[in-house]
Amino acid sequence: METIALNDLTIGYHHNCIAAHLQASLSAGTLTCLLGSNGMGKSTLLNTMNGALPPLGGTVDIAGKSIAAYSAKALAKQMSIVLTRPITVQQLCVNELVALGRYPYTDHWGRLTSHDETIVMESLSLVGMQAFSQRKVGTLSDGERQKVMIAKALAQQTPIILLDEPSANLDYNATIQLRELIRIWKLLKHLAHRLQKTILLSTHDLAFALKMADNLWLMQAGKLHEGTPKQLADTGLLANYIHQKDVTFNPQTMEISYQSKVDI
Repeated sequence: METIALNDLTIGYHHNCIAAHLQASLSAGTLTCLLGSNGMGKSTLLNTMNGALPPLGGTVDIAGKSIAAYSAKALAKQMSIVLTRPITVQQLCVNELVALGRYPYTDHWGRLTSHDETIVMESLSLVGMQAFSQRKVGTLSDGERQKVMIAKALAQQTPIILLDEPSANLDYNATIQLRELIRIWKLLKHLAHRLQKTILLSTHDLAFALKMADNLWLMQAGKLHEGTPKQLADTGLLANYIHQKDVTFNPQTMEISYQSKVDI
């Protein structure tokens, strides 16, 4: 079932067009990865989709209605966002941070009901962080913080979740952080399939995207190409995008080889 669609969407800042006439859609129960080189407009697209930037043309539609027609609170019940910027609320307990996801449903004072508190704990349980509920956010590892932010999005109970580079703040030099990264990718795919969420994440992690994603959105030269990883590989679009020094892509096996390889 289609949950969000781009209809003849043009994105950019003021009169500076970055990409025009984009046409694509996302369905429930799928994990889609947004790929593209730096400067191709991935963050601009995500910001337009979540309402932070107005479109230069066309619409972003949820359930057949433009997001411009939603109030802020109504849109917050349809879409949650996990951003790359570091978490600054270091002194909050984990359950307090996740509880912020309940804001579309609380009263003016932000008071939680017992139902809200149950949803917070259920969301932490879904990402395997229930035992950390009383820990200070500042004591968590990078991977644990990312899972907490995903739990916050789950507590918001939206059908659509957007993530902007969820692995950007992880330390790739540490083996333990690589393991956490793998867990996060597997978690996102599990949540999309089990809870029938529509999950779109922007990423540069090509190997993970090809291995884990149900579908890809590839931004190139002002255009947006969509399809399964195999479909985009068969057209040659992936090979053209991936072509870099010291990187080899095999469209038959869908494998990427680096000088230092990490098995998923």
